[in-house]
Amino acid sequence: MLIKKNFSILDLEEEALYLNEMANKGMMFIRSRGDGHEFKEIEPTNIEFRVEYTIDPLEDAQMFELVDTYHSSKGGYYSYLIRVGEGEFVSNTDREDIVMMQRNRVDRFTGIVLGGLVILFTYMYIDQREPLYLWVIAAALGMSIYVLYNRRKMNKIVNISK
Repeated sequence: MLIKKNFSILDLEEEALYLNEMANKGMMFIRSRGDGHEFKEIEPTNIEFRVEYTIDPLEDAQMFELVDTYHSSKGGYYSYLIRVGEGEFVSNTDREDIVMMQRNRVDRFTGIVLGGLVILFTYMYIDQREPLYLWVIAAALGMSIYVLYNRRKMNKIVNISK
């Protein structure tokens, strides 16, 4: 059964918790299809999943068993793992590098595109006194707030991993 629920690279921990919850409800993860997760029905069980994002395919799963690897359209690999052994897991994720690249893109987008829109439509409003321009300014500021919220999430990921 395919359940369409997408997670971003910022939400790997939430995705692993989701897979754990589904196993507790009797739905075992089989594979990722990019647009969702494929499950099969099982007896409810307590399983620990882990989701890793790497630039190259994951080679060492340590005390985890690799269930599925999904090649992302953005170039990296999502590896879905189930715990089979005991001990501490050492993460192999390249997520910090990818998050830093995304954060740089966010900075450029917010600064150049959204900042430019606000300046342009503020000038047009002052020049023409058309209230429609205020709506465009408000929309651009709303998008800026959303982008900055995502940037804050990215900063938390980078700071946690250091």
